[in-house]
Amino acid sequence: MTFLNPLLLFGLAAAAIPVILHLLNLRKLRTIDFSTLKFLKELQQSRIRKLKLRQILLLIVRTLMVAFIVMAFARPALRGSLPAGFGAAASSSVAIVLDDSYSMMAADEAGERYSQGRKASSDIVSLLKEGDAASLLKLSDLPKLTIDPPTHDFGLLGEVIDRGRPSYVRRPLGDGVAAAVRLMDQSNDVNREIYIVSDFQKSSLTGGAAPVAGGTVPATDPRIRLFLVDIGLRPIANAAIDSVAVLSRIFEKDRPVEISARVRNFGDNVVKDAVVSLFAGGTRVAQSNVTVEPGSAQSITLTFVPRKSGPVDGHVGLETDELEPDNIRYFSFTVPGRIRVLVASGKPDDAKFLVPALRAGSAGSSGGAGGGISTGGSRAGSAGDGQSAMEISQVGAAGLARANLREFDVVVLCGLPSFDRADGDRIRNFVGAGGGLVVFPGTDSDPANYNRMLLGPMSLPEIRGTTGGISGTTGSTDGGGPNGASGLYFREIDFDHPLFATIFEKTGRTDDPRRLSPRINRSFDFRATPRSRSIITLSNGAGFFLEQAVGSGRVALFSCAPVLGWGDFPMKGLFAPLVYRTVVYLASGTDRLEQFGVGAEASIAVRQGATLPPGAQYALRLPDAVEEFITPSSSGAGLLFKYPLLPLPGHYRITAGDATLALFPANLAPEEADLAKAAAAEVDTFLAVHGFTEEQVRRLPAGDQLPGRITEARFGMELWKYCVGLVLLLALLEMAINRRAGGEKTLEN
Repeated sequence: MTFLNPLLLFGLAAAAIPVILHLLNLRKLRTIDFSTLKFLKELQQSRIRKLKLRQILLLIVRTLMVAFIVMAFARPALRGSLPAGFGAAASSSVAIVLDDSYSMMAADEAGERYSQGRKASSDIVSLLKEGDAASLLKLSDLPKLTIDPPTHDFGLLGEVIDRGRPSYVRRPLGDGVAAAVRLMDQSNDVNREIYIVSDFQKSSLTGGAAPVAGGTVPATDPRIRLFLVDIGLRPIANAAIDSVAVLSRIFEKDRPVEISARVRNFGDNVVKDAVVSLFAGGTRVAQSNVTVEPGSAQSITLTFVPRKSGPVDGHVGLETDELEPDNIRYFSFTVPGRIRVLVASGKPDDAKFLVPALRAGSAGSSGGAGGGISTGGSRAGSAGDGQSAMEISQVGAAGLARANLREFDVVVLCGLPSFDRADGDRIRNFVGAGGGLVVFPGTDSDPANYNRMLLGPMSLPEIRGTTGGISGTTGSTDGGGPNGASGLYFREIDFDHPLFATIFEKTGRTDDPRRLSPRINRSFDFRATPRSRSIITLSNGAGFFLEQAVGSGRVALFSCAPVLGWGDFPMKGLFAPLVYRTVVYLASGTDRLEQFGVGAEASIAVRQGATLPPGAQYALRLPDAVEEFITPSSSGAGLLFKYPLLPLPGHYRITAGDATLALFPANLAPEEADLAKAAAAEVDTFLAVHGFTEEQVRRLPAGDQLPGRITEARFGMELWKYCVGLVLLLALLEMAINRRAGGEKTLEN
């Protein structure tokens, strides 16, 4: 027995009123005997006994009437298994948690699993009675509820269920359980029922539980009953592409790009010679076969050559099986067209080797002590149409302050003496919005100013001093360079960095960095930090060439000026290809290789260049070709676009008129591809984490027998109507007693 309005039980104190009145009527009176009345004493004794019995009976009836009136307002309820029909008087609050994740698209002998779940949900709705209230919680709609607040319109609820389709958005099952429990806590009904309609994947049993202090989980209200409606007759084998990665980091027209894909076999049988295809722009450009053992994964690398510049939308596809959506994963990248480069130098001579190197690219032949420099990249300095791939603008220190950085893809700072705060802020905003920055020191460069105005605000490695053998510099030389020359030299080269992917021929590459090293007479002392990467390290442990991501852009730091006074670096065969590929690398937008998950929020930074139409109206084009207008916010030197929830897998385009500003992919959650069901013990553990006990849980297999099983399992009845009925019966009994007493008095008279 429980009470839905327990505070009203304090009203039971009113039941004492009839008792108090009865006691007041029992006050002692002084007896005076009359001799003429003595013969009546024997008769009076029997009458008095009847009168006292009637008074006690009326006292009991009136006390019970008051008690039952109070109990009716307190709404007593009886809990426990009751015969069908007897407990139908109790209203119920019902929450249906419907798993609509894409794993429910799989089919077995009973048809598509989501169709089975939809029918089971409709069966639950058909059992609801007048006075019940129901809510629908499709997992893909969380944290919002599909139907909120709870509705009494079961026709509308049924229509919403019938119109539903599986979603590509994945939410943990625990989030649905937690949301349903919160709904039940707000209910005043005695029957509080949660129905989970799901295929109960092992991978979905996460989320929702929030431990309190001490690591414990608060117990769920014991009045809540949980019904598990299990969808799926048999295990389903499945294979999926669970990841795709763009291995290349430098993208050039007519140069190969490598794509890696991993195929995972979730079934118990070998996936043999499955066809994996690579598509770019909707066209198949590569294909291979893969064999994957049960419960394992196999990676495969596919290569293709982009034939035009601009955004490239691609995907890797696996041949069909019993679950289709997870057989495709998407990727994208951008092949730069004409790279707009701004070279700002302190003096004209500071860039006299740099600018020709950018124009020549890697077209130069091998040379120097290193050898092995490939001539296979002769197109690197050309756009393939007879025009230079780079559009280079050169300014002095004063021109940097007047330059509109939004018009450029990469800014190269070469030998600038110092920066003011305004220049530092403009450069930092430019890089944060996706621009590329290359920094070369110069003879007149002030390390303290660099640290304070440029490097420090961007959290880049700061200059710790100057080393070298030129008179007037601090530090000392490190002898033992190549061919016995004094000075600093290369100690380590990160040959795995994308910059070196095509610079060296396999037959000519040397593993001794000193054979590639120039003679370095002077350099700034940069030291790599946890956020930066040292690509080339000098013999004194300082970095010669470092890179670091800053916001949506990247920065490359060289510790040696590209002039002969600091060493013979500009004369080495490594100089031109390294400088050129660094600029191309920074312009390739490596940050745009990020892949979003379906159901996640997308945040895309776009540099606001001169090519953007003034007053342009921005739109987001979804994979199903639907366009939505989107308003960006300002982000430094660019625009920041945010979209709260990506509903579909595929490619999303941010456009301004006919121009594509950004292209990015969204992919399905790979965990959903594992269709393995959770064992009963795993489900019990999952429910225990959410505070449910074994007594609260009922397991109901889906199928034609589901309505009958639910009817047998439902329980609970409110007793306030019976209390009111008892009050009426007691009132009739009191009237009958009083009428009999009045009749006896009449007869006596």
